[in-house]
Amino acid sequence: MRKRLKSVVVRLHYLRFRFRKCAHCGLIFKDGDLLETHHIIPRASGGSNKDGNLELLHLHCHDIKHGKKTNSP
Repeated sequence: MRKRLKSVVVRLHYLRFRFRKCAHCGLIFKDGDLLETHHIIPRASGGSNKDGNLELLHLHCHDIKHGKKTNSP
């Protein structure tokens, strides 16, 4: 489990450096922002975990993309 968690953390750091801003709202990421990766083509529809199918979003933007209610701006 620790190896997987480390892998996720390293990937988020890489994606944050690569993208620098949220693919949904366009705001530049700041230290302390809660981030999540989003599959452009869902894995359930045959999408992969490769970089070309991933975008980095603020946590609340990811919730919005998936139709979840959020209290964040």
